Amino acid sequence: MKAVRIDNGILLYYGNRIGRVQGEHAHVDTNFQNQRIIDFLKKQQVAEIEWTEGLYDRLLNTAADPEKEPKKIRIWQIRPEADVRIKFLSLDVFRKSFGNPDLGNYCCVYEGETEADNPEEIYLIYHMEQPEDYRGHPIAISDIIEQCGEEGSAYYYVDRYGLIQIQPDMEGEKMQQEMTL
Repeated sequence: MKAVRIDNGILLYYGNRIGRVQGEHAHVDTNFQNQRIIDFLKKQQVAEIEWTEGLYDRLLNTAADPEKEPKKIRIWQIRPEADVRIKFLSLDVFRKSFGNPDLGNYCCVYEGETEADNPEEIYLIYHMEQPEDYRGHPIAISDIIEQCGEEGSAYYYVDRYGLIQIQPDMEGEKMQQEMTL
């Protein structure tokens, strides 16, 4: 077994899932920041390495079963016409100043399917490289990741140091839908 290898976009170190590689970009857990990893990624033509604390733990339980059914997701970003003061805030600051995030202030910039199981992996995928039909900026603080399921959706606010599960307000979203009818 090779000490370092890439398998389906996952960076493996002695068989452990330590990061994700897409094109010229890599996200790697900070615990594995060493010259061997850096040299390997350079040989793989990776131009940008982002060291991410806790990534190993998040990837540890991520399934890698190719037979898995893709899951529907949506990525929400604050509307360009929304009050500029609500953009790019940590969830604590947002809630203290404006209350709970309201989907009426957001627009869906991507709707599609992914095989990723956890929101952290979704974040890594769409932060690094967006598909052609993605209509927003790379995922950043104040964005919302929605995982759609048969029993409803789970929403994750992109915070300064990770993702926080939330239940956003839907009042503004209902008003937006009524205005378009």
